[in-house]
Order: sequence, then C-alpha cells, then structure tokens
Amino acid sequence: MKRDNAFTGLEAAIVLIAFVVVAAVFSYVMLGAGFFATQKAQEVTYSSIKQSTSNVVFEGMMYGNATQTGELIGFTFSIKIPGGGMAVDMSNTEFIFTSTYAVPPVPLVDENVLTGLAYSPLPTNGQFEYPNGNTCVGYVDKPIFKAYFPVSKDTRAANAGDPVLQPGQNAFYAVCIGTRDDQRLASGDWFSVEMIPQVGAPTLMTKRIDAGLQNGKALL
Repeated sequence: MKRDNAFTGLEAAIVLIAFVVVAAVFSYVMLGAGFFATQKAQEVTYSSIKQSTSNVVFEGMMYGNATQTGELIGFTFSIKIPGGGMAVDMSNTEFIFTSTYAVPPVPLVDENVLTGLAYSPLPTNGQFEYPNGNTCVGYVDKPIFKAYFPVSKDTRAANAGDPVLQPGQNAFYAVCIGTRDDQRLASGDWFSVEMIPQVGAPTLMTKRIDAGLQNGKALL
C-alpha cells in the first residue's frame, strides 16, 4: 500500500508559506501607500501654512493725488505683513491696476527700485514724492509707482531700502496713473489695485471717486 502522508504535510507547508509571503507583500504595499499618503498630506499642510502666513495686506487709508478740478491722477497706499507672518520679498510682488477706462487690467511698473524709507514719522496725507514729480501732472503713459521700503534703524541710509518686508513692517507706494484726456478718472469713476505676491493669496482693493476730490484726501 502506497503512503503519501509526508507529501500531504509538505504541500500544506508550501501553501502556508505562500499565504505568508503574499500577506507580507500586501502589507508592505499597504504600508508604502500609507507612508506616501502621509508624506503628501504633510507637504500640503506645510504649503498651506506657508501661504496663509505669507499674506501681505493693505493697511490704512488710500490717499488721492488730484488736480484742481477734482480729477484723480495718482494715489498712495501702505502695505504691511501682520505680526506672526512670514517675510515677503516685495520685488517679486506684482500690482495690477484696473479702472473705468483701464480694461483689460494693466500692471503697475516700478520706476524707482529700493527707495529708502527711514523710521522717522511719515506723512499721513499722501504727500510722498511721486515717480513723475510731486503731482503726476503731465504724465500720460502706463501707470507707474515708486516704492518706499524700510531701511535700517541704525544707518537710515538714503536709497537703501530692503524690499524683503519682515512681520510688522510697512512699505509705502506712490502711484501715477496718467492724465490722458480719455482716461481721466473723475467723480463716479472707479479703480482697483490687486496685489499678487509670489507666495500667498492675492489681495484686492477697489475705490470709487466721490465728488469734491481734493489732493491728499482719503479715498473711500
């Protein structure tokens, strides 16, 4: 009589080993997928934190530069990084200008890079030096701006502003928008400035010109 008990046990052992191997491979694949998903979730979290803490915001009022007849030819505004945020290089930040007549939008062009701004008290009525002189009168080309960045408290050096804003720091912008007869902004017209940093969410500010606009008056 032929006996095959040993062969039956060997077959069972082979099947068991195969199950163990398959289970091990499946477990490795599942663990790898889990580690991959965890890593991607971590990257998304860090990226979200970086973007949410890198926001640059408009601060305070926007002041108009107007002609004697109440037409807007320029304006000034202040930006700031809130406390607890991350430093932002403003030289890589784009400003987009749109108005009643400036459609489609046009970018603001930086005509004066790295203009120093000391920590001494600053005027609050918009009377900064503009890129086309102090009034923007006679400027007819595309909108341009002049940026005032902070300088060291120790040196207060002229024309040595640092465009990398730190949390809590302010920078000021003076803009000339042009004075062509077909694009003069007057009562009832509107304009907007969109700030698009390299990292972080864009910020939009829209203003409408009211009656009786005067030079240095806050825009509502």
